[in-house]
Amino acid sequence: MASKVSMSAGVRAVTLWLAILTSRLDGEGRAPAAFICEPVLGNAGGVIPPDGYLAGAYDAVRRHGGLAIADEVQVGYGRLGAAFWGG
Repeated sequence: MASKVSMSAGVRAVTLWLAILTSRLDGEGRAPAAFICEPVLGNAGGVIPPDGYLAGAYDAVRRHGGLAIADEVQVGYGRLGAAFWGG
């Protein structure tokens, strides 16, 4: 049951943050220069963002004329184990 609650909370969080991001981009009146994000947040101990967040954020930024950058230092050095390699 706990995983269903977490999944639901993750979906709500993604929906909320993407709505805020899109609203800010719409209201800015100019294209963002870029959105830079690690696919896995290494500073927080290896936190993987909720499903759909990065895809939605990258889509919103690109739709508004910005550049989406994935800073893949953690991923690139293969330090994620099963989270990256599967298995």
